[in-house]
Amino acid sequence: MTALGLVLITSFSGLTQSNEYQQFDRTQMFSANASFTPGYLFRQNTFQYYLQGTFYYFLSPQISIQGDAAFSFRQTNIQGFVPLKYHSGFLGACYHFTENGNLDPYLGFQAGFSYLERTYSTNIVFPSTTTLAEVIPTSSILGGLNFYVNRYFNIFVNMRYVYGQPSKSIQEPDGLHEIRFAFGLGFNLAKWQKN
Repeated sequence: MTALGLVLITSFSGLTQSNEYQQFDRTQMFSANASFTPGYLFRQNTFQYYLQGTFYYFLSPQISIQGDAAFSFRQTNIQGFVPLKYHSGFLGACYHFTENGNLDPYLGFQAGFSYLERTYSTNIVFPSTTTLAEVIPTSSILGGLNFYVNRYFNIFVNMRYVYGQPSKSIQEPDGLHEIRFAFGLGFNLAKWQKN
């Protein structure tokens, strides 16, 4: 945490003390980040937690390709339609509302697949459990804000809605509805423009 604070202080200091670089060209910019991401599953009324990695590649200043991979921490001692594991990968596109500058709000859509493992009780009289594992299609609508501190770092915050539909959905016919939230520090490779 102290190291992160030093990086941010140094970055902001460099940004405010130098007027040489005021904007940068996002075209062909690559950006990546990793974060601890909590999620909330509505119908299951439970929280999931993920380690998530994200990359962006800008095709133009306002259009980017975004990929995400999220690895869930295993839930334990849970029965019912609650995922024990819910790993997911997404790929899609984002629209960025500004062409340049430090603030970068965006919206996007992604599709992908998830590995879902869950357990539930199969017999009321003689209690027993069954564990099911499968790969399911998922989709995501996301929105967020990047703040480009300097040519190397950005601070990000985003929120996404994730929908997954298990094929073996006897106990949960409406699928999985989840909101995930992430924030942290990202890294850029970009071309900067002089005034």
